[in-house]
Amino acid sequence: MIRRLLGRLEKNPSAVFAEGELRRQDPEQFERIKDEGLIRRVPDLDESVVDAGRLLTVCANPDGTLEALDDEDVEFDPIESSAGSWVRWRLDLAAYADRFREVNSLAGVHGPLTSRLYLLGETSPVEAIVLALLVDGASGLPLLRSLPQVAPSAYERFLVLTPSLPIPARDMRSLEALGIFLAQLNAAAPFAMPNRAARERRGLFGDQPAFEHSPDYTWIKLDREVFLLPDTAAAIAKVLHEAHLAGRPYLRWPEIVTEIYASPKSMHDAFKTVRNWKALIVLERRRYRLNL
Repeated sequence: MIRRLLGRLEKNPSAVFAEGELRRQDPEQFERIKDEGLIRRVPDLDESVVDAGRLLTVCANPDGTLEALDDEDVEFDPIESSAGSWVRWRLDLAAYADRFREVNSLAGVHGPLTSRLYLLGETSPVEAIVLALLVDGASGLPLLRSLPQVAPSAYERFLVLTPSLPIPARDMRSLEALGIFLAQLNAAAPFAMPNRAARERRGLFGDQPAFEHSPDYTWIKLDREVFLLPDTAAAIAKVLHEAHLAGRPYLRWPEIVTEIYASPKSMHDAFKTVRNWKALIVLERRRYRLNL
């Protein structure tokens, strides 16, 4: 039921739900999520309600009765009832986030970023988990691209969970180049990290190693190994990481040097004080890349 409610919120993030409709879907689940505090009752009359899969506009008549209308279907017969029969509930996203964080051992803060983006927490100081309610790809794409600006911390990666995936595959690839990955929530397990997202937690692309770094790249963690880099080596690592995110991970040495404010003689010269640096930087066919 939680997954279905989240799917409805993609159409209208402020929608409320009629108790009758929720009970018809699954009375046992309704009682359970109500007892667990995942939904909360709306005490006052809202302008909209979801019933039988439709987003309805509720209007008050002069005699005190209510009518629920479907603004997009002129042939829809209004539903009339007394005010007392419209008991309405709203999905509590803060309670959902609390449960999701507990199940997946997330850290950090949680809270709304926009009306359609909700920060659930973080798996590391550089990776955030975000719930997105995207009505379609046209409006969802720029919203997702705004994540680095609206998020409260300097995250390098975002795992974005959605009830559905309205973003076309070609656009998803462009988002992944920015460190933004999408995964669909599991209808049967709406509090569990989806399989794809679980793989992405290990690194930027599929089963590759986890990569973390400080804002200036002087501290890097690759899987379980930590590298402390001097300034020139950190600048090189930053250039290689940005190339990796842009989808062109292999760079020649002259290309790297032109991007940094230093002139080391070689990669070995830049990393000579870093223990086991070849586990971080890989040379293949006279081109360098991060070991990702």
